[in-house]
Amino acid sequence: MHTWRWRKMKFLVNWKLLQVPPELALKLVPASLAYEKGLMEKGKVQLYSIIGKAEGIAIAEAESEEELSGMLMNDPLALFLEFDVKPLRDFEESVKTYMKKLEEISKKG
Repeated sequence: MHTWRWRKMKFLVNWKLLQVPPELALKLVPASLAYEKGLMEKGKVQLYSIIGKAEGIAIAEAESEEELSGMLMNDPLALFLEFDVKPLRDFEESVKTYMKKLEEISKKG
């Protein structure tokens, strides 16, 4: 009998801040920073900004796509952020899969 061992998924999240009216930004930016600090303290996300731009990347860890979606949409600035999300896979596991496929192909040839 096989026992499944679920692991948290990692995601690369490219984010870009869209134009926010200054009076609203004065309220939302500090709230967003507090929210993101909470996620960082829980080990849910690592955040990086791109120098000179209102954009950056995050490496997020979540149990599912639904959890990640909740993390993104609960940010107070969510309605002013554009996200591009890509699931990540462990590099060594990817290489093992690739090598296994190469072996299968070479046996057929």
